[in-house]
This record gives sequence, C-alpha cells and structure tokens, in this order.
Amino acid sequence: MDSKYQIIINELGPLRVKSGINLKNYFGQRFDQEVELFFMATTQTELIKVIALVRELDLDFLIIGTGTKIIFPSDFKGIIINNKTQNLKIFGVKGKVSVSGIGVEEAMVEADSGVLLSKLAMYANNQNLTGLEILETKNGTIGGSIMNDWGIESLEQVKILDKYNDIINKKINQVETEDIILSAIFKLKAKK
Repeated sequence: MDSKYQIIINELGPLRVKSGINLKNYFGQRFDQEVELFFMATTQTELIKVIALVRELDLDFLIIGTGTKIIFPSDFKGIIINNKTQNLKIFGVKGKVSVSGIGVEEAMVEADSGVLLSKLAMYANNQNLTGLEILETKNGTIGGSIMNDWGIESLEQVKILDKYNDIINKKINQVETEDIILSAIFKLKAKK
C-alpha cells in the first residue's frame, strides 16, 4: 500500500477509511468499480479534515454525495470521499411583533452540502417556509447540485473551502472549480 494512503488511514482511523472496496456497495450497480480508498464524511469538520489531508499529501480525490450527477472515471486512482454531511439550521429570522403575536416574514436556512435536495425542501416546508418546493422531487445533494449550476433563486451564498483550505463565504457566481462547497445559505419567505 502507498505510504500516503497509510498516512490517511492512520490520521482518520482504520475503521473509517476503507481500502479496496467496490463502490456499488454504496452507490448501486451504476458504480461497479473497486477503489483504492474510501472515506465517508458525516460532518463538515470531517470533510474539511480529509480534504486538507489529501491536498497536503497531493493525492487525487473525488467527492461524491449520492452520485446522481457524476460520471465516474474508470481509471481513477485516489480517495473517494462520500459527503454525508447533514446539518440544517435556521438563523436570521425577520418578522414583526404585533398584538396578535410574532409573525415570521423570512428566514435564512443553512444546509450542509451533503443534505439531500428533497430533505432540504421537506425541512423548509415543515418550518412553514416557501421557495424550495421545486426540490421536493429532485435527486442529489446540495453540493453536487450547486456545482452543476442548478439555479435556485433563493440561494444567497455558499460556504466553501478554497484551494488554500480557508473557509470563505461566496456568492454563487464567485465559486471556482477548485472550491469545495461546505454548505449553502438560502433566503426563504414564510408561507402566507
């Protein structure tokens, strides 16, 4: 085994880093291919750590959410990072207080890049927010969809890990190819 791969296994743990696995066990028959290394990131912290590590070691890597928007290269050598980050949160609520109570007019929702589009739409709906209904039947994750230019109007900005491993907020039109989407921030209106 390559000494750089051993460093990854030592840093991230032998129970978390898998070697010589077939991707069809994670993504179905469409990905019937064995890969050298595989890591499932379940938090932004893990995602940042593994990316910083593979960049430092100068290894090729590919980030896959659900795999619905990717054509997997058959000759890929490196580490597959399965993005399973799932955090969703509301912040920046705007509204009015009146004699009849508190009324929310709009809210900002931040969703990790590994969140399924349909899960984000359901979350917004359950919070009585509108603007993401179109995502209810869409496949894929936030990160993959943004990198494939999906064009949702309510997308305010994205939090990215740049090529220097700095975390920066950017408008969608400022995202560069080497940027890694960590999360997306949406400005949503309250349902009437």
